[in-house]
Amino acid sequence: MELYVKWLYQPLKGHSVWLESDWMKIEQTIFLVEDIEKNNRTKDIYIIDESNQTWTVKQLKKLLKKLEDEPTDLITYFDGNFNKHTKESGLGIVIYYKMNGKTHRIRRNYKVEGLLSNNESEYASFHNLLLTLEEMGVSNQKVTFRGDSLVVLNQLAGEWPCYEEQLIYWIEKIEEKMEHLKITPNYQPVERNENKEADQLAKKALEGKQINSTFTFS
Repeated sequence: MELYVKWLYQPLKGHSVWLESDWMKIEQTIFLVEDIEKNNRTKDIYIIDESNQTWTVKQLKKLLKKLEDEPTDLITYFDGNFNKHTKESGLGIVIYYKMNGKTHRIRRNYKVEGLLSNNESEYASFHNLLLTLEEMGVSNQKVTFRGDSLVVLNQLAGEWPCYEEQLIYWIEKIEEKMEHLKITPNYQPVERNENKEADQLAKKALEGKQINSTFTFS
């Protein structure tokens, strides 16, 4: 979650002026606001997040305490593979996050039937990624989604149109889940070699090798 601060500054002489900060993390925001409030030249001050919601310092401190035991700084990867001959799909997801001062990683894959294309497999993988985030208790956060499917990421971002009925179905499910979790998405297309972990998980799923692991980096 990132925020910026907007405040009305009154100099010793002249008219007051509105000032704005850059986007900052919660801790930086709290420090800046408390520092600004030390002088007597600020008339109004607003703390605003990516969803245009306003906060107070008291609310941010309460949220920060709550986040100490929750996943933050989430960077996720997804991939889907579709076998035209067997009509089976392999889905792979990877989630990196921080909690209690350490970096953690979740790796999962799934083998599913009933999908019609590789693009639909990619969408199904993205949806499973959201279900895992929900299981982790992630909400009201900015999440980075990385994948090598330009179709999925650009359609979800609203930059490319979608006319295929089965893909529209997944887009609606994903947007509904995203809204429910109050997730602010940051879509980042990556090259295929940067998405190796999720790709290998998807391939292993098609081979019948199920993976569900959590690792903590020292």
